[in-house]
Amino acid sequence: MLTAFQVVAGILVHLQCGKKKMNDQLKDTRNIPPPSQVNHRFGGSIYMKSFRRSQYMGLSMKSSRRRSSVSQSSLMHKQQDQGEHTKLVQEIMRPTNNPFLYHMPTEAYPEYRKMSKMIILSISVVAMMSTYLLFHLKTKTNTLQMQTDHEDFIGDQPISYSQLGYLLVTSTIVTVLFLAIVQDWYYAPSRFSTDTLIKKRLLPSCLSRYSTIDAEIPLELNHDETADDAEIKLNGIGVHFLELKNKMIRDDIVAFDAIHLMHGFGASSLNWIYCIEPLLAKLSAKVVIAHDGVGFGFTERPTTRFGVKKDAGAYTSAAWAVIGNSLVMDRLEKDGMTTLAEGDDDDNSLPPQKRVVLIGHSMGAAATLKMALTLPAFEKIVVLVAPALIGSPPQEETSDILHQKPKLNAWKTVLRTIKVTGAICFVYFQKIVVEPIFKYLLARGVGTSGFWQVAMQQTCGKKVLSYENILALQWPSIGRGWEDGMLAFSDSRVLSVCPYAGGELELLDDVLMLPEVSVVIIHGTNDTVVPISISRGIVKGAFGDINLVEIEGAGHMPMLENPVDFVDLVKAQVDRMVAA
Repeated sequence: MLTAFQVVAGILVHLQCGKKKMNDQLKDTRNIPPPSQVNHRFGGSIYMKSFRRSQYMGLSMKSSRRRSSVSQSSLMHKQQDQGEHTKLVQEIMRPTNNPFLYHMPTEAYPEYRKMSKMIILSISVVAMMSTYLLFHLKTKTNTLQMQTDHEDFIGDQPISYSQLGYLLVTSTIVTVLFLAIVQDWYYAPSRFSTDTLIKKRLLPSCLSRYSTIDAEIPLELNHDETADDAEIKLNGIGVHFLELKNKMIRDDIVAFDAIHLMHGFGASSLNWIYCIEPLLAKLSAKVVIAHDGVGFGFTERPTTRFGVKKDAGAYTSAAWAVIGNSLVMDRLEKDGMTTLAEGDDDDNSLPPQKRVVLIGHSMGAAATLKMALTLPAFEKIVVLVAPALIGSPPQEETSDILHQKPKLNAWKTVLRTIKVTGAICFVYFQKIVVEPIFKYLLARGVGTSGFWQVAMQQTCGKKVLSYENILALQWPSIGRGWEDGMLAFSDSRVLSVCPYAGGELELLDDVLMLPEVSVVIIHGTNDTVVPISISRGIVKGAFGDINLVEIEGAGHMPMLENPVDFVDLVKAQVDRMVAA
């Protein structure tokens, strides 16, 4: 008996020592070097953090090689520890079949965990017994009251069928509520802050980068005449983005200096994970960037004060555009680009003209257009994928319309005031009543097993998506405040924060009027989220030259459904616009 006890104690001590060693190693892997400051052209600065594990893993090896006094045995021990260290990190974040996408860490639970049958049975019994006791107490109280009021009343009446049905329905509801409460307390999905993911090095891709951006939304993207202060600043917003550089390409064969990819509503930069490398290679670009818009992915979600309209400015497409421009300009500046100061007319100091490709999907198409509108005078190719643009097609002004303009403007002012007032009332009702309920239902739906697969099959033309497709869509759901960000973005749309005069179709028309800008729309014929008829109407009503390419049988996300064909199609359209 004593021998058995000693054996068990020895095993426990061994496991404890192994656990302590692993914790020490994990602590070492989470030391992140301080961020570096980078200047850019859109106001303020960017603080960069890089997440390339290979660079970090090589630090201790390089430092050990620099010390000539290190003995051979010590160096061998360090190399052995380094090998174990690398193996440990690889076990923490394992790549999928797509080398740029990691599996979720084992400590993360994106869905509600299943409760054991014993726990479910115990909770059900307790809930039903509690309901029955309350029902029995209520029945007893009613019987005593009836006996007091009526002396000839006979007590202990049998339970009627209606009472039995009421008891069964009530006990079922109480049981479901008990199970939901216990599951929310002890078996809820994991929610991590971005800071925690950074410290633990648990971001979803080896391409993940993190920047702190200070910028200001320019007035040409904010046409809000009702605001007292039209300036909206982005003060130190942490932005998560993916970046892949083409280090092997020669300057003489570079076709594009940068490619920027913008996701849509409810998505993230991971939606482009299959297209980043092919686009970089086939378009002969120097760098591809895809960032998470504020409110989605792993980008920081600023706090919004109740009733303060300006606080929602960070969640608008204008803010997304400013962030995208900041990242693109920073990369171009690192590439050695120099710009003229204001008022400098020395043509000899002009840098070679830069070429960029801007691709926006769904609701992110508006942000892509605003990027094209405010970027410097580069040659820009804009690709809109299933664009969800809101507004009426711009109309030419005739002499009759010009005479009616004051009357129309007056009516527009009245209607706008009514619209804003109604929107504010709706937001108050939404904050107090709708949001708490919607947030819980949204978290319940997202945390339900199979939610993303069913939702994406409906979105992607009922195609069967791979595990990596679902994972790319599911990854951001482990971020803390995921539901809050989605609601804040919706509030910014309802309150019309940072509006563009004339709507997003007027924005498209203004972009088409710019020099050195070409626009193409790519849309799937089986898109049920944004029907292809919308893009057909946009092309028909647009003033400028715009081409519509229809993908037969594709749904709302062609870059996930068939990334190879999608990239080939983008390549063909870009070549056509360059040659035109």
